[in-house]
Amino acid sequence: MKHIITIIALLVSTSAFAGGHIESKCYPPDGTIWEFEIYTDDTDQWDSSKSEHPPLSPKNAKDLATAFMQRVPLGDKMTGWSITTITLRRMSEEPEQWIYEAHFIAIPPGDWNGPLPWFTVPVRMDGSIPEPMIEKKTEENRSEQSVAVYDPQLVAMQSLSLASIVYSTAVGRA
Repeated sequence: MKHIITIIALLVSTSAFAGGHIESKCYPPDGTIWEFEIYTDDTDQWDSSKSEHPPLSPKNAKDLATAFMQRVPLGDKMTGWSITTITLRRMSEEPEQWIYEAHFIAIPPGDWNGPLPWFTVPVRMDGSIPEPMIEKKTEENRSEQSVAVYDPQLVAMQSLSLASIVYSTAVGRA
């Protein structure tokens, strides 16, 4: 009888949350780590088979993410952030839950010849952006950072999956 109760409790606890979950880290060039953690819920629902348009338009998601990027520090030589893609990402299938991911790269000076810092902002369907946990890089957490080199073809290939719809904008025209 004890085993049956344990199994029922496990089933209840695992089915209580049917939403999606994502953790993402970004490394602006100021020596910090910005970590976003999202658990989707009812506010992120959109039934794409019944409604042609998501609850939040790509333009509104872009505007919200662009405003958020004013908080993100740039490197010494960079002149600003430019949006490159807005991806509509499915987080859960039943029920359908979605978020946007707005990808930005730093705008370099004219004589720049190196990798570009990048940053991805998650935007929920209610227009909110989760508050990131921000910490200083240390020797312990420095090893988990990979060098980010922006390659538009690679970004496009990674974004084209069955579970996401990609809205792309040209660099500088956002």
